Order: sequence, then C-alpha cells, then structure tokens
Amino acid sequence: MVTTYTLVLAMGDASLRALTDARARVVIAKPAGYGMPNVVWLAWSPKAATIVRWDETYGVFAAEVPAANGTELRIIDTVHPAVDRRIYPFYGNTFGEPADAARVPRRHYDVRNASPLARSFGLIQDATIDGTPRRSPVNAVVLPPGFTADFTMGAKLYVWMQTADIAEGVAPEVPDNATIVVLEPEHPAMAYHFDDETAAFVRAASEGTP
Repeated sequence: MVTTYTLVLAMGDASLRALTDARARVVIAKPAGYGMPNVVWLAWSPKAATIVRWDETYGVFAAEVPAANGTELRIIDTVHPAVDRRIYPFYGNTFGEPADAARVPRRHYDVRNASPLARSFGLIQDATIDGTPRRSPVNAVVLPPGFTADFTMGAKLYVWMQTADIAEGVAPEVPDNATIVVLEPEHPAMAYHFDDETAAFVRAASEGTP
C-alpha cells in the first residue's frame, strides 16, 4: 500500500512580509538513503499557508552532469513510476527495459550507465503544492560509463527558509536550523508553523487531517 503524505506549512503575517521582502523561498529536500540531502526536491515562494501532498512512489531519471555546484539538473529521460528490485540501464538518451535483480533489496532502485558519457542519475518524485503538480529529482549522483548506482527512499524531510534564489534539482547547503520532518506512515498528515525566534518551522501543537 502506497502512503500519501500531507504537509501543511503556515506562517504569520509579519513573518510572511519579512520573508517576501527578503525574496526568501521555502525549501524541502530529502536525504539519499541515510546520507544528507544533495538535491533540492521542492522550492517555492512563501505563503500564509501551503499544502504539500505526495505519494511515496518514485521514478528514476538521467540528466546531464551539472556544469557547477548549484546548477539545475537538465533531465534527459525518466521512468515513472519505477519498480523496486530492478536495474534500469541508460543508453545515452533513453532508458532500456529494466532487469530483475535478486541482489537489489526491496524499496531499492538501481541504475546502470550504459552510455559512453558520464551522466547524473537519481530518484524523481511527484508532489503537489497547493494543488499544482511538480515532478522533481530527490537525489543525484554522477556515474561514469559502465557504473551502477543503488538508490533507496529516505524516511525524512529537511525543511528550511533560504533568503536566496534556489531552484528544484540543485545542490543545496542545508542550514543548521533546518527542520527535520520524520515520515511516519501511521501519521501521514503533518502541520508546522514558522517560528520567528528560531527562523525555523516547528510542529503545530495540535494537528488534524487538512
């Protein structure tokens, strides 16, 4: 059964005015397995309240290698949704048919770079922000020709405000005050509000299903 998560992020009028004047953006990133996030998953201009929804369903993507840190990924091809315990070969401009792989654990996805050039690969995931759909990379790694990478789902989110222009699919600098949201299938509806003193999102005292 696929879990659908709902995350509500709210902020007061004073915070919203200050963050809007600073041209800040709300940023969400997901870790690659047990590591730190290496790609921005979602980013948008702040509002009084934002509802983010997504299913824990993933695809795989291939992209050009970014020219520099902070450069947005340029996607070449995707397979969405992807099936776990498979190896997805990439042949330069498109993915081939996936192969079953008993050695690949459940909830893991492998990608093999069968092209003659180094490429970026990772997981990609759909979400909606106030009903508007997005499909963005969750993580990324550069693979030389002939190499294989294993990707798995992260069980938490990093959420923060960044007073600089930042886009989905770029490498982030996760601040120390980023809020860590643990994803629990038993509690898929979550609510947080922006705290002026800490400049971070804190969990709402009481939560209901939005």
